[in-house]
Amino acid sequence: MSNKMRRYALLVFAALVGLVMGYLRPEVSQSLLSVVGIIVGLGYLILSRREETNKTTQKKKNSSPNQIDWYLLLQMLLYFIVGAALGATIVYIRVLLY
Repeated sequence: MSNKMRRYALLVFAALVGLVMGYLRPEVSQSLLSVVGIIVGLGYLILSRREETNKTTQKKKNSSPNQIDWYLLLQMLLYFIVGAALGATIVYIRVLLY
């Protein structure tokens, strides 16, 4: 299994877990979305700033594996947020229509 497929599988897994959690517990997932969203946003901001400073200090050096792992974790949290929002929306639309 290549790194690209493994990364894709982890992102899909995070989205599915978020979807299931949002569907089963919409109140809990809605309360978590803002907190997790703020954490993901700040993480992206900090890591992007760090990457910009690394690019200016080191000429075309590859990113460290540790930094790539952090990006993957933040992307998984982002996919979890999207899945939870979709799952909660399905519940709320179902309640509104019936």
